[in-house]
Amino acid sequence: MTTLSDGQGDAVEQFGEAVFATIRARFEEAKQKSIRFVHYTSASNAIRILKNREVTLRSAPLMNDFSEIRYGEKLVWDSITGPHEFRFRTALESIAIGLPEVVTRYFQAYGRLRALETYMLCISEHGDGIVDEDMHGRLSMWRAYGGDTNVALVLNGEPFLQESDALKAYSFPVRYEDASSFSNFMELWISSVESVSEIARTLPIETLAKQLAFFLHVLTISTKHPGFAEEREWRVVYEPSLQASSYLVEDFIQINGIPQRVFKIELKDVPEEGFFGAEPNDLLDRLIIGPSSYPWPMREAFIKALTDAGVQDAGEKVWVSDIPIRR
Repeated sequence: MTTLSDGQGDAVEQFGEAVFATIRARFEEAKQKSIRFVHYTSASNAIRILKNREVTLRSAPLMNDFSEIRYGEKLVWDSITGPHEFRFRTALESIAIGLPEVVTRYFQAYGRLRALETYMLCISEHGDGIVDEDMHGRLSMWRAYGGDTNVALVLNGEPFLQESDALKAYSFPVRYEDASSFSNFMELWISSVESVSEIARTLPIETLAKQLAFFLHVLTISTKHPGFAEEREWRVVYEPSLQASSYLVEDFIQINGIPQRVFKIELKDVPEEGFFGAEPNDLLDRLIIGPSSYPWPMREAFIKALTDAGVQDAGEKVWVSDIPIRR
């Protein structure tokens, strides 16, 4: 284990800020705009979330978007072994001899993590479009989560954006990149790393490699094809083999006939560790019932479910989308 001296803590922080600058910028923007998020899901799952007061994080290979993780992985590998290999290696070698090889080794190790030990919940930014999403929801998302009994859980952003390590589950904004735009991004990222090279030279090579490889890992699990950009997705990611939390509960359940390991987050604050806004009454901004043949019976059921979950004035928070949809 690498041990840091008392004076190296600030250097680690400054180096981390440079490495993760683009993600930090997205967080600050989201906070300034008081962004809300939305989770489109089936009515039955929404009822289960409210009744049990918990959300489920599923293994990445069993989610719809695992092919996009492979997409992000290819972009990263193609970049650091292709057009940017020379600059990537030169920048890192100037910091510490052998650093590129150590970073690559760690990044390769993260590949197993992505396949077996990454659990996610997918949410989207809500509102600020040309359509009143509070009233109608988003047509593309209703189509993606097709069926006659789907809902959108609109969520206040505080629990997703605050700086707390209580859950060890972290939110990451998704980037939408093709090969060309991703190449431009990597150019800027390498420049950001180079800008703190003097600070970086004071740190152990293992500390540097872990930070850099983890950023590339995050980039892999949060980069998608630009054709999906209208989703405006964020991902809540939990990787128990890296950091385990006593507040997440492991379970083995069956979804669509597939037995699988999942982790559940209870909708509950952890004030002693600075985690707030997760209680249903604080978390839920509104619930929108999607295009359906049965909206009014569903509305009645959801008002009851919200009330039972402790949501005040539940009747004012359940909306019915009147958006027409063709399948």
